[in-house]
Amino acid sequence: MTEAMNISQLDNRGRAEPAPAIWNLIRGLQQMQKTSAPFSERDLRNLYEIDQTLTIGGINGIEINQEFSKVRGERDTKADLATIFHISADQISVNRDEALKGGVEFHYGDLNLSDLEMGKGVTLPKEIGGRIATLNLSGLRQGDDIKLPEKVSGSLDLGGLASIDGLTLPKEVGMYCDLAGVESAQNVTLPTSVGIDLYLSHLQTASNVVMPKYVGHDVYAPRLREVAGITFPEYVGGSLNVQSLKSLSGSTLPREIGQDLRLDELTDLVGVTLPEKVGGYVYVQGLGNVEKEELKKLLGG
Repeated sequence: MTEAMNISQLDNRGRAEPAPAIWNLIRGLQQMQKTSAPFSERDLRNLYEIDQTLTIGGINGIEINQEFSKVRGERDTKADLATIFHISADQISVNRDEALKGGVEFHYGDLNLSDLEMGKGVTLPKEIGGRIATLNLSGLRQGDDIKLPEKVSGSLDLGGLASIDGLTLPKEVGMYCDLAGVESAQNVTLPTSVGIDLYLSHLQTASNVVMPKYVGHDVYAPRLREVAGITFPEYVGGSLNVQSLKSLSGSTLPREIGQDLRLDELTDLVGVTLPEKVGGYVYVQGLGNVEKEELKKLLGG
């Protein structure tokens, strides 16, 4: 039997009614499993949602996900993933104990390590993946020596850390990146890409910090007051909230912001490179009337 269609070609925009192509995909996989037909690497990537996660709402979405799970439950997960990534089965983990043994290239599914307070000597899998796979390290209080994955397909929760100085963060976080407990950051490179929101709720000072190039929705840093050498994202799909900053001299704001730009307490525009496009409102209560008018002209408003 020919391989099932590529999941990345499907219309999966969170609609309540899944596209017929998605049903065709799952029915094809079910038939292949029933007849013991060989799965191609693309079939396996679709089945384990390696490249793209189905985000279908409503009862039909639940049913679709259950059907995928049924097929996966009849197969050898590690053998399939070893085929996908061209590695051995012992380099794959599917539970906590396996993930913490070291030498793991890929962990399939969520990894809950919320009870872990110290990261010394901990080496995590190189990648956390599968259906919205989340890495929960919310209880971590000291993470200097922990080796984090290079990629997390779902969310990364490091909300308990007060400092991330010296910590090498994943290059890619597919959904939410929670760094809400961090109060100051120095010489830190954040993930290159964050799929939804970046939480820096308690960050007050940032020196030589490189933010993600791409953030799919919001960057939330409302307490940030002092910056030196900060690199903002190139693209923010939602809002950028740095409402407590009074000065941004020498800084380049994102080229494009999909929704609002919060610069409520900014007192001047000296040395600031402004966005080319802001899709929502710009809050600049701290600027004088002349600078507000200048800002309107620069932003085409």
